[in-house]
Amino acid sequence: MEFGTKVAIIVLDDLAVWQKLNVTAFLATGIASAAPDAMGEPYIDAAGKTHARLLGQPIHHDPPS
Repeated sequence: MEFGTKVAIIVLDDLAVWQKLNVTAFLATGIASAAPDAMGEPYIDAAGKTHARLLGQPIHHDPPS
């Protein structure tokens, strides 16, 4: 599947793990709210429970080398 857009979130390496996760979640939420067409369908888990829509594009983690 080809996507016309890409998103990059760059986080400082000197933050604690919980801070990195918090910053990334905060920024991703802001990006997703600004681009509702990038959101996928509501997620339904194996138990049949419906969850909020998730970002419909793949997420790639590229740790520093």
